[in-house]
Amino acid sequence: MKYFVIGSKRLQKALLFLIGLAISGCSEFEQAGVATGRTLGAYARVGNGTVSSYAEFDKNGAPRAIGIVFQASALEGLPTAHSDGHHCFDRNKDGKVDPLTECFASHEWIIPLPSEAARRSEIPFRWVA
Repeated sequence: MKYFVIGSKRLQKALLFLIGLAISGCSEFEQAGVATGRTLGAYARVGNGTVSSYAEFDKNGAPRAIGIVFQASALEGLPTAHSDGHHCFDRNKDGKVDPLTECFASHEWIIPLPSEAARRSEIPFRWVA
């Protein structure tokens, strides 16, 4: 009978570490067909970086948290215009919308939730903004 012998202790430790990662990774993110852990949604370009929605599920697959994550660079290079025009109302009813006085001072990005969260009926929304 032949045995495979790993020569160096460093190589043995590295191999054990990789096996441990593989086992913990499989058990953390997939149990009985239910997604667990953190799942990322779609990415959107914001400023000089990206943002993404995420959802976290417990070991039974119940939603635990929903939010957004972003690169620090997403806070750099943001628009300088007063508004992106998403929320404007002709308040004085003159037939024109003045962006400085009749628009909310905001910019909006719609970021869909991960599909694992968006398709769940107990979550009342499908995106974050």
